[in-house]
Amino acid sequence: MLTAPQSPGAVYSGSRNVARLRATGLDVAVLGDPEQAEGEVVEVTNPIVGSHRKLVVRGGVVVAGTLIGDLSRVGLITQLYERGTVLGPAEPGELLLAERPAGESGPLLPDDAEVCACAGVSAGRLRACSSVEEARETTRATTGCGGCTSVVKQLVGCATAGAAAGSAG
Repeated sequence: MLTAPQSPGAVYSGSRNVARLRATGLDVAVLGDPEQAEGEVVEVTNPIVGSHRKLVVRGGVVVAGTLIGDLSRVGLITQLYERGTVLGPAEPGELLLAERPAGESGPLLPDDAEVCACAGVSAGRLRACSSVEEARETTRATTGCGGCTSVVKQLVGCATAGAAAGSAG
């Protein structure tokens, strides 16, 4: 923790680091320092598809993580990490599970959930688009790192999360 001499009440307690690497055949995202962070570790490894996901959770809050291979949920996990969102007991494990198979309804994200961190695009804005191309042109989603592409593909043209939940019963 640092304080500014000219403003004794101002406190800088550090920043939350997120790094993404995209190389041919390798996608990696690292949140914080997952090797040094203290907390409960939740891990899922799938050597068949070449993915490894690890979250370090303390007090229900993601304090660090590593995602290797499938980065389809990196936007949501990064948002939860950066905001310090308190998760329910089962949520850390659910975040690490593979996406649902094609044909099932889109991700159950609230309309205000940020899907594309590079362009600051929410799930609601993407649901309003009729195609991935329209989403790219009108919101710039998928044009940065590309980590949100699979979620964008699932969300375009879907009903809102509230409407989908209401029609499921």
